[in-house]
Amino acid sequence: MDMAIAWNAQVRTLNEPEQGFLMNDRRSRAPGGRSLLPGVAFLLLLSGPVNVQAADAPAEFGYIAQPGDTLIGLGKRLLRQPTRWHEVQLRNQISNEYRIKPGSTIRIPYAWLKVSTETASVAKVAGTVTSASQPVAAGQSLSQGSVVETGPDGSVAIDLADGSRIVLHKSSSLRLSEMQRVDGVPNAHDIQLQLPDGHLDTLVKPHRDVGRFEIVTPTAVSGVRGTVFRTAASDSTVTTETLEGVVAVSASGETVDTRADFGTRVDKGSPPLKPVPLLPAPDLSAVQETNQRKQLHLEFPPLAGAKSYHVQVSGTADFQTFALDVRSEQPVLDTAALPDGAYWLRVRGVDSLGLEGHDTVKSLTQQTLPEPPKPPPPAPELVLVTRHDLHFQWSAEPNQQYRVQVARDPQFQHILADQTQSDGKWVWRRPWPGQYYIRVETLPAAGTTPGTPFVVPVPLWVKVAVPIVIVSTLLL
Repeated sequence: MDMAIAWNAQVRTLNEPEQGFLMNDRRSRAPGGRSLLPGVAFLLLLSGPVNVQAADAPAEFGYIAQPGDTLIGLGKRLLRQPTRWHEVQLRNQISNEYRIKPGSTIRIPYAWLKVSTETASVAKVAGTVTSASQPVAAGQSLSQGSVVETGPDGSVAIDLADGSRIVLHKSSSLRLSEMQRVDGVPNAHDIQLQLPDGHLDTLVKPHRDVGRFEIVTPTAVSGVRGTVFRTAASDSTVTTETLEGVVAVSASGETVDTRADFGTRVDKGSPPLKPVPLLPAPDLSAVQETNQRKQLHLEFPPLAGAKSYHVQVSGTADFQTFALDVRSEQPVLDTAALPDGAYWLRVRGVDSLGLEGHDTVKSLTQQTLPEPPKPPPPAPELVLVTRHDLHFQWSAEPNQQYRVQVARDPQFQHILADQTQSDGKWVWRRPWPGQYYIRVETLPAAGTTPGTPFVVPVPLWVKVAVPIVIVSTLLL
């Protein structure tokens, strides 16, 4: 059975630590004691036997001592039980509780620290997005433990209390498992998100926040800070694409560093693959920036190494939500046009491992042209009456077929004649005296163009829609 353990990346940057800096000691070393570079994000996937010692070791902050700090004072400021300062002293082998060397690291288990619960804020919503079976709206607050789900047309951008932003794609589920602030320490947040299934874009605010930030999938945990990366998770596979920073990925006793512009994949029960370069951005220069048709047609040159393409359209340049989010096996896409407005188009290639490459972003304006005015319906006129026939005529288009009908009633329930004509002339044998109605329908051209609806019935014998009674007379 696979087990995921929250080994976290070191959160320090290359800069000197701030006053009161808290560093997660679990983020500073990979399994086996290998140190990570400062500013490294860490993703761990454990498959098979678990290192019991590592699993039992509590996650810890590493507090950087400042001039004047004492263990008693830190106990009152940071600990849930201030009297546990003595345990901190033993844990860190500090000989004098009143004399702490400035700059030294004091390790404190997370469970001992004072924390306050925080909330997240919904920045933008598109399509179907729910939480607790209720629709999610922009501006709504989400509490710790909330589960957010997106439908096949849904996407949502969520702002976290530490300044980070996450974008949940369609058909995904996300649980805001832990959202806490460590009391008494500036910029110390403890965030854990669970992604059972789906796709998540993460922009972790690039400041020297000293808390944890973890994204947990069914088989992996990613701990990041000041990093931009993408994660896609399923029950058996996790893909990671690093756009900024570094992500260290461990599985089955092996660890690889996935640096910016590289990606890796972890399959269930296997070590991470050697990171490979992300595909370059596709060329969208030939894509028109304005679409005036009812169908959106996108076509661009094939990208070497791409097995498919991920196409997204958003109403904002930062792609908080998506008006369109589809995949295409070819560098061609035909879909229904979006409502008129200004949009942004984003396209990237997907390689054989399922890793998505670099984006090309381009502005896109949808401005559908109005429908051309329909031609007026044919208006048949009675132009000649002879002893035996009635002659009708109407304005006709070349190569156009017409259907002519005559009835005794305006509703055309009792049709007396139903014929097809290839021109604008028709002769009908003179009927018995009485009232009649005629109408002409334009038939579809070549079976593709819809015909014009039936006109208002026109009575026989006159040029306007007035019923006519034929009186029996003797014509000489």
